[in-house]
Amino acid sequence: MILSILFWAGAWPAAAEAQPGRTAAPEAAPDSGPSPGAVRVTSLDGTYLALGPIAAFVRQDGKWDGGFGGEISVVRVREREPLAALGLSVGALLLAEDDRGRLWGEILVGSRLAGIHVGLGAGGGVEVDAVQGRGAGHATVWIFTGVVPYARVGVVEEVGAFAEIGLKIGLPAVEF
Repeated sequence: MILSILFWAGAWPAAAEAQPGRTAAPEAAPDSGPSPGAVRVTSLDGTYLALGPIAAFVRQDGKWDGGFGGEISVVRVREREPLAALGLSVGALLLAEDDRGRLWGEILVGSRLAGIHVGLGAGGGVEVDAVQGRGAGHATVWIFTGVVPYARVGVVEEVGAFAEIGLKIGLPAVEF
């Protein structure tokens, strides 16, 4: 989710140029050609609010089920630091065949390792069905590829372990 914010923010050059610390070379007059030494500099550093859908396959109770939901994240990005992204997210996932879903909160961190954008998340939440809610905890690993494939494992009270693989798409809504 974090790095999908970077992807979408980078896709909006006008928004990127309007932010402090984001500059572009001055436009050359039409007859004079490009000015020598003009270099475009863009930085995605900032704090973002992102919204996006989630689709996943969840293995729990010995069977696979599909799930759909969404996530809201607030992320601080510092491209050139070792800890390039730090944020919080909340989300919800409703299972397709089972009459239950999961709500969660998560702390996110991200970095660039060997040229690949990767991150980790950890959090807690509640699994909800028609009868009751049960506490849950999880850990997530993700890779940025324009969208964000992820894998999550966790435990739900009185139910047991679950595994989830899915895809997130983070669309930046606001930059602070």
